[in-house]
Amino acid sequence: MLTDVDADNPVVVPVARPEAFLRPVLARLLRRGGKGGSGNRSSNSGLIAASLSSVLVEHEPCPAFACLPLPAPTAHALAKSLETPMIAAGVPSAVQASVVEANIPSPANIPSLAAGVPAPAARLLDSAGSGEHGGAILPGPQATETSVFQVYPIEMLYASIDKGQLGVNMGTEEEGKAHNRSMALYRKYSQALSDIDLRAKMLAALRKKCTKVPGCAEDTMSYYAKFLDIEQKAAAPSRPLAVELLSVRHGLLQHRPGNSFYLFAAGEQLEILGSMDRNDTILRNSVEALKGALISDSIVGVFDDVTRYKAWELIITTLQRIGDVPAAKMWMSRARATGYPWHSMVQLPYPRMFHPGFEAKPFWKCRDAEHLAYLCRLLESNYETIRSELELALRTFGEGGSGLISYTDSTTLVSRGNWTQIKLAGDDPQTKALVWRPELCAPAGGPFARTCALLRGQNRFASAITGAAKFYLLDAGSELKPHCGQGNLRLFMQLGVLVPQGVVMEVGGERRSWQEGKVLIFDDSFMHGVVHSGSSVRVTLSIPVWHPDIYHRFAHR
Repeated sequence: MLTDVDADNPVVVPVARPEAFLRPVLARLLRRGGKGGSGNRSSNSGLIAASLSSVLVEHEPCPAFACLPLPAPTAHALAKSLETPMIAAGVPSAVQASVVEANIPSPANIPSLAAGVPAPAARLLDSAGSGEHGGAILPGPQATETSVFQVYPIEMLYASIDKGQLGVNMGTEEEGKAHNRSMALYRKYSQALSDIDLRAKMLAALRKKCTKVPGCAEDTMSYYAKFLDIEQKAAAPSRPLAVELLSVRHGLLQHRPGNSFYLFAAGEQLEILGSMDRNDTILRNSVEALKGALISDSIVGVFDDVTRYKAWELIITTLQRIGDVPAAKMWMSRARATGYPWHSMVQLPYPRMFHPGFEAKPFWKCRDAEHLAYLCRLLESNYETIRSELELALRTFGEGGSGLISYTDSTTLVSRGNWTQIKLAGDDPQTKALVWRPELCAPAGGPFARTCALLRGQNRFASAITGAAKFYLLDAGSELKPHCGQGNLRLFMQLGVLVPQGVVMEVGGERRSWQEGKVLIFDDSFMHGVVHSGSSVRVTLSIPVWHPDIYHRFAHR
């Protein structure tokens, strides 16, 4: 939170007591327009200014980022699957020993204790599993002047100060200098989010600092976590990176025990690591952390609708994955009581993109709708053309397909192996119209000129495709973990282009395999995953199309 920044050398230097600065400075947060503020505060100015005198907890900087012990089953699972489990994340050996040997009650017995949920929420969570059915978990009231600094991470507070939503009055010259240093680090962090070179330098500095005793302050650790999260989402699965980020997530919970945001992030990371390891114990701990996040949010509501939905979806799907169907049913009941319009545990889309009245089935046939039949004929009759363009492009661009192949936007769905894409078209962020990549689709010289021309054909079915058009490449040995797409307003049509033996997709409990030259149609709002046990890359041409029950609104007459 408080660091010195040398403009010529962005090395993080620790300040021994972050609270020594926070208490006198943030306790004098002013309304906008006061000394050090800007303008007049309106009724919707964002986070409110408040005194920290009654909410700050005295503690020293976290002694390395894994100082909050992992739940014992998780620690032992890590110890079993790693030769040096926590040292891989840069944790000193003394801390490693205390983590692995910590005698912490099982999360199954005291789930809230393992998740670090505050006492009021703990009582709710510990009773959450009692009985066959649970009740609703609704968002709590908004933060008040006495709780705002407990429930929002320090990064969000700094962002609000930087935007002028919070005004700060400095009591002394030294306090002002310390505040300016902290804000300078925050602004450098903000710049690094879009500057790859600067981000790499800052990540190296943060890793060096936070992996040594006495560790680092909350803001420094928060920036460290964000940079690691960016790295994780921009590459194939990396177990050392996943373990490192999990350790940082636990360190943030040490700084802010019971924080809804930190619990949610820890739950997501536990799910990622548990999926990589196929470890049901780690996956169950993920569920407990996510439960804790929802319960904490029910005390003071801080999540947006998407985050809250994702917590519910992950809890229910993960419980099914580890075979705890009774618990999944109970949490499904609680989700419905909370207001989620779901009918089935295997179809859990985002409510605002879900129409409960639409026909729902995991797989569809080409003959089920006119626009599906047309596109099936188009793709299948031109299979040889599509395949020849793909193979030529892969040979031309060489190993790795530099400039052609990119990672998908959902790399954290890959539990092992590698999943990449060749994106022919994406939707315009404003108009949502398809935008075709000229370097790939240009009639003269584009490597996929004929494929793009087929898909861009102007006829009464031209509006059937929505959102994107891309090739998906799945390496041999890869797995896409079971998950639900965010909406049922569309279906996915996938033409098998290169399909080795041993690739199986499961959607809503039904299993199918692709065939070369044939179209497979599925509803991705159902829980689905892929296992590739074959020996070579699988490639499909994937196009999302409107669900038959809504297509008539977009069809060209």
